Amino acid sequence: MKKNALFLLLVLLPAPLNAGWKAGVASIDMTPAEPSWLGGYASRRAPSTEVASRILAKAVALQDDNGRRLVAITCDLLTMPREVAEPVAARISRAFAIPRARILLCASHSHSAPIILDRLLGMYPLDGDRLRQVERYTREVGNHLFEAARRAIESLEPARVLTGSGKATFAINRRKRNPGDPIDHEVPVLCVEFTRAKTAGAPRRRAALFAYACHNTTLSGPHMCGDYAGFAQEDLEKDHPGLTALFAAGCAGDQNNDPRRSMELARKHGRSLAMAVSEVLSAPMQPLEADTGAAFGHTKLELVKAPDAAELEKQEKSSNRYVSARAKRLLATLRSGGSIPTSYDYTAQAWRLGGGQFVVALAGEVVVDYALRLKREVPLETSGGARVMALAYANDCPAYIPNERILREGGYEGDSSMIYYGFHGPWAAGIEKRVMDLAHRLVRTAALREGPGGAGLDRIWAEGIFTEGPTVGPDGALYFSDIPNNRILRHLDGNTSVYRRPSGRTNGLKFDRKGRLLMCQGADGGARQVSRIELDGSLTVLADRIDGKRFNSPNDLTIDSKGRIYFSDPRYKGAEPRELETESVYRIDAPGRVRLVAKDVVKPNGLAVSPDGKTLYISDAGASRLYACELSDAGECGERRLLFDFGEGRGVDGMEVHPGGNIYAAAGRGPLSGIWVLSPGGVLLDFIPTPELATNCCFDADTANLYITASTSVYRARLRKR
Repeated sequence: MKKNALFLLLVLLPAPLNAGWKAGVASIDMTPAEPSWLGGYASRRAPSTEVASRILAKAVALQDDNGRRLVAITCDLLTMPREVAEPVAARISRAFAIPRARILLCASHSHSAPIILDRLLGMYPLDGDRLRQVERYTREVGNHLFEAARRAIESLEPARVLTGSGKATFAINRRKRNPGDPIDHEVPVLCVEFTRAKTAGAPRRRAALFAYACHNTTLSGPHMCGDYAGFAQEDLEKDHPGLTALFAAGCAGDQNNDPRRSMELARKHGRSLAMAVSEVLSAPMQPLEADTGAAFGHTKLELVKAPDAAELEKQEKSSNRYVSARAKRLLATLRSGGSIPTSYDYTAQAWRLGGGQFVVALAGEVVVDYALRLKREVPLETSGGARVMALAYANDCPAYIPNERILREGGYEGDSSMIYYGFHGPWAAGIEKRVMDLAHRLVRTAALREGPGGAGLDRIWAEGIFTEGPTVGPDGALYFSDIPNNRILRHLDGNTSVYRRPSGRTNGLKFDRKGRLLMCQGADGGARQVSRIELDGSLTVLADRIDGKRFNSPNDLTIDSKGRIYFSDPRYKGAEPRELETESVYRIDAPGRVRLVAKDVVKPNGLAVSPDGKTLYISDAGASRLYACELSDAGECGERRLLFDFGEGRGVDGMEVHPGGNIYAAAGRGPLSGIWVLSPGGVLLDFIPTPELATNCCFDADTANLYITASTSVYRARLRKR
């Protein structure tokens, strides 16, 4: 799938739950216990000497009428590199079945916060011990961010969500190139009011997420501090007992606070911002309906042509030590046989809250022009009454993101800052269009009314003991297994009948292109073979052993475009003696012709082949992991990569791949049991919860419906393209 395209999702069309908002909030102190090197300035030559304000990670979680969740995580750090953001988002997705598009990670861009591993690392004089300290703290940060999200999610309770806007005037455009260079003094505020009855005399519990487009650079000395943004949060929480204040940086790439360079001014600007937010909280705010949408996407940003080795050798001799250091790194890449990247995979995100409140989060040090364009243009393409909270420094921080005007003018934001971020030169022309096109596509996607995950499920049958193996036949009927009852059932037009009994303890089912039903027949009194029901009703055994040894318990199967059958052979239950030492994946090329495909899995289960036939997806239920294996033209399994790790949770049982490429996998247990929709790259795109333990799924012929087997029942979900 091309990364500059939006993911294709299928989402449910159900009736609303009308449960209202739920929200949770958390705050984690992640101040280092030891003096630390502070980020943002190349001129510092010593670590911090004291802590002027604590370094915090905070999170607010929202759940709408439809049970869909959003999680925003903020922190008092200089950047939010993808090397930190993506593992944290993956942990949250795995632990709480929240799609990546619904997880937002932001940095305040404080230049007085501890360094973490990011693209600016080469700017600081870090030796071995100092670098190891940074590496250790970066790992701690990831754990703190996840813990903040976990606490917020697990504390969800009834709430209201409101929006409003204030104004603070201490930001200026620092470039001073043109009369009337743009600024953005708006202070957008999202407020959460917890509605559960409070104890008499206790303060009202609230959370406020607010933003401002201004560099967090009042300070430049040795004090560890959240700068003005940290002081603004402190003041708000003192002024409003029971409030948790969360700051997210706006599009501040070319915006500075004025004046600056003292602790007194940092506190003054923080107070000014806190007062602006307080005025919003004290005035009537617009309540938002409990309905959300989200989208996350990528686009490719091109760089100017890379220099050759001769040019880099000249730069290596530069008197500018940063130019010289960059040249050395790039030369090392060339000399090791690598190439200098000429593009970057840029990310952005959009949320919709209620009918018309949008949050648009852009990666990097984005200049203010983007925010002003979004605030002008989003209302025109949506409801007309839309409000936009434009954020930057979100989910990644590759470099400054100039618009075309600044790119032409050059200067720090358009050119020389790229030295510190390690790029060989500035962005190529066209960057503004690419970023804005991506943002608009995401807004349009987030604007769609998605509907809830599991509330739109129709239970079409509920008389089984343990259902599995759904597949749609050429007659349009749904066929599925009821394993303990030793039968295959057929469902069409609301009527369910027994298709075959006994079935040989059939589990996985699949029709081939000739309309013949393939069956994985298991152990525990079953046939322990892969069979095919011919068009005349006779049975053909395709494989029951390899190298003369009987299979353990054929479980699930899939077919590639050449008609080759792949099946998994674990052993879950059954008293029959095992003849094979391993639980493996095999391929049937023709009746009796079986080859081993993969054996180094703990307990293989669900299988699926990608639409292009180049990837075999293998579920290792024993390790709760989903793998993607490269398939050769001959059907051999090559390089295998981890696609999704379910950790302590239940891994994939059965799965189906949509023609668009996304994987619909039955996994999880309890409230996390359902269909996990994953991109081919392993990103959680959507989650469809089920009332029972989900075991497998399949699409009907035109992918208008998703059928889900789940313990005793079979469910149907109507789908639409998004």
